[in-house]
Amino acid sequence: MFFLPGLRREVRNYSLLAEGLAKRGFLVIGLDQHSNRAVADQQNSAAELLKAHQALAKSEHAKLPVGYWGHSLGGAAAMLAAGQATEGTAVANLDGDFMGAALSARPRGPLLLVNNEEPNAPKRTQDRRTHDWALVSSRARWRWRVKLPGTRHLNFSDLAIGVQPDGTRFGPVDAKQAIQKTVHLLDGFFTEHLLGVTGATKKSADGFLELPLP
Repeated sequence: MFFLPGLRREVRNYSLLAEGLAKRGFLVIGLDQHSNRAVADQQNSAAELLKAHQALAKSEHAKLPVGYWGHSLGGAAAMLAAGQATEGTAVANLDGDFMGAALSARPRGPLLLVNNEEPNAPKRTQDRRTHDWALVSSRARWRWRVKLPGTRHLNFSDLAIGVQPDGTRFGPVDAKQAIQKTVHLLDGFFTEHLLGVTGATKKSADGFLELPLP
């Protein structure tokens, strides 16, 4: 599976998530995006992801089922790439807002959106995110949106380890437990939608809360 980091972040900032999935049997390929400096660059990130996928299809790993995942801008770009792919790729977006080109993406494969608790976000912001998710996921054959209580945006990265909660970037949740829960959920999602184990996603969602569509 292919991973895209967030804006101005690197793959190494997500080693705990990647290693957690690797220990569960997944081949994780992280793609550092050197042009990833603005929302407009998400199209470049999506194009590079698709290029890497095409290269994998010509390698000795060609028969492996492939999924995409990413954090923040990388999560939105992963869904943009899935919308441009010819197949229904399973995609997990960790707390990435749909802006720019990503807002026009309409992936057809299974989609998972994981949000932080964002307790201080204005209602109009929360309503916009719900509306945007409904649009982007409107053609997906399976879609689910959840949030992890106690988290903020950077709790889905190694950057949360060893820092004090600040109410904006890092939430009060135990940082290691949040990452472990996220690994467990991603494992369930990709096990269900790449390996065919029905119901594995929701069985792996301990501690997450479902967010309904409008």
